[in-house]
Amino acid sequence: MLKQLRQQVESIVGVPSSELKKYANRYESELRRSQPESSSSEHFFKASKSSDVILVGDFHGQAQSARSLLRICRRLGSEIVLILECIKSKDQKYLDLYLKGHLIETDFLKVIKWKKSWDFPWEHTKLILDWAVLNQVSVRGMNLNQKSILLNKRDQHFAKIITQVQAQNLNLKVIVQVGDYHLAKKHLPFQIKKINQTLNQQIVFQSPDQIYLKIIKLNHNKLLQKTANFFALGNNNWALMTVVPWIKWQEYLLSLESNDQADDVTDHIDRFIHFMAEELGLNINTQDLSIYLYNDDIVLKKINKLEVNLRNRIKKQIQSKHSFYVPELKIGIISRLTVNHLSKVAAQFILYKKNIFCKTYQPNENNFLNLIWLEMLIYFLSKVTNPKRKTDTLADIKNSLSDLSTADQSKDALKLALRQKMTEIQYLNSHQVSKKIKFKKIKNSSSNHSSTYGAASAIIGGLLGEKIFYAFQKKIIKFPKNEKFLFGVNFNNSLDQKNFEKIYYKAIEIIDSWPLPFKSKYDQF
Repeated sequence: MLKQLRQQVESIVGVPSSELKKYANRYESELRRSQPESSSSEHFFKASKSSDVILVGDFHGQAQSARSLLRICRRLGSEIVLILECIKSKDQKYLDLYLKGHLIETDFLKVIKWKKSWDFPWEHTKLILDWAVLNQVSVRGMNLNQKSILLNKRDQHFAKIITQVQAQNLNLKVIVQVGDYHLAKKHLPFQIKKINQTLNQQIVFQSPDQIYLKIIKLNHNKLLQKTANFFALGNNNWALMTVVPWIKWQEYLLSLESNDQADDVTDHIDRFIHFMAEELGLNINTQDLSIYLYNDDIVLKKINKLEVNLRNRIKKQIQSKHSFYVPELKIGIISRLTVNHLSKVAAQFILYKKNIFCKTYQPNENNFLNLIWLEMLIYFLSKVTNPKRKTDTLADIKNSLSDLSTADQSKDALKLALRQKMTEIQYLNSHQVSKKIKFKKIKNSSSNHSSTYGAASAIIGGLLGEKIFYAFQKKIIKFPKNEKFLFGVNFNNSLDQKNFEKIYYKAIEIIDSWPLPFKSKYDQF
């Protein structure tokens, strides 16, 4: 799957030049020779204290790269200066104006010719710049004007900018965001050393394929999947494994593709379905898989044939930019080309084929438990594909409710989710359920009945799905042995039963006995 994705990316960006191939081979061979040792964020940040320059690799088409850089910055605090490859050094004056609020976003992107000079998602960089403005952190650009300049010349220019900024800010730590290939020992680090041998460099490779595959080969798979691990590579080199390789390349591929390629979207989802099915030993036939982008004319024609309540429900979901499968129409609708959106629809298709997801449920108190079970299975299936996903735990729900910055509409869903979890705990203690959980709106909140039940079911479903995935990982549950428990014989192949409440709470009794992989998602990097 990884090889196929990389080939598809290459078919779009073109065959790399001989120079880039040599450059990439040097990077990859260095990582293949490394000996990764499992470490922790504590060890990484302890090492950071004595580092003058921290070079953080960036996989340009992947949002997680930017988020991980931001997490590193947050942990280090505001006593830093940021240098970004995506901004040209000649455009520093425009960057300064933008950061000071004297240049609006559209004008800034126009004047620096973002699309022409970089052409990766602006949202990734905007996230970093917004944080820098909020924390009054200085940001510098270091890229060159022309893309055609030789890579070693780029490294020389980058090294010049980095050492100059470091010399001007001796009391600050210099954090550099740069493409992962530049981090090979003989590339950018070598050029920095040529200018200033005394600088202590810390190098962070972001989720490199070679390290992941090496860890798998060394049978460290459990360590890799349990948490977002730091791996020490020696000589103050680190690998930060926050995403698995096929997800990284899938996101890059999606970012390269145009939004009007409906056939390609179907191919992507088909790949996710077969990946999930193969991992779980399920037999899923995708010959009738039919996926459309939300703005396809066919979608509106098909929706208009439905009864009015369901038609309005689906239109609202599309307006809210949701992606979902419609069992009544036997089609999937994609609103955003992201891994999470595609994997959700792939999971729903599997549940449709397993006769569990037979109809679209209206989010309300009568369908609340059905929705939770569906969301649990969707989360579990999507996590099989993307084991680095994280969800809220009970502790996270409580913390969010006590956070004054949490919006009221979010608190409505959190409160409903917490009350449901308390009901489940009550059942475990007394084997009785007093009454259905009903939505109580926070005063002056803008949330509505339907959206609150939908959001609350996703929260609880994610929490339960996390436990199921961990149980699967620990071989507490196995396929096909436990397929009946999760996928439906107990439900007569349908969640739509009068006695589903009884089935649900009996199942909760079993799931509750399984371990939870972490107390809070914020415990992980």
